[in-house]
Amino acid sequence: MLCLPAFAQYRAGYVRKLILEGRTAMKARTGDRLVVEGIHVGDTRRVGVILAVSHPDGSPPYTVRWLDDGHETLVVPGSEARIEPASDQSAD
Repeated sequence: MLCLPAFAQYRAGYVRKLILEGRTAMKARTGDRLVVEGIHVGDTRRVGVILAVSHPDGSPPYTVRWLDDGHETLVVPGSEARIEPASDQSAD
């Protein structure tokens, strides 16, 4: 089993490789939806509207207003999240 520092080094190298290859995972624009799936038993899906994008290329972090409670927060999405473009949104 990898210890945390070794795993962190592996992860950093993998992310660096993706960036150099132009394969960054997540891009968003203001008005898109951020959908975060629950990762534990009993967790619910959260959906929010992206209010602001911190980088010109659309990469995280994002300022998001959550639809369930109206709370606004700065989010760096993980692998359990996806972006739904504003033009592709359907009724949830």
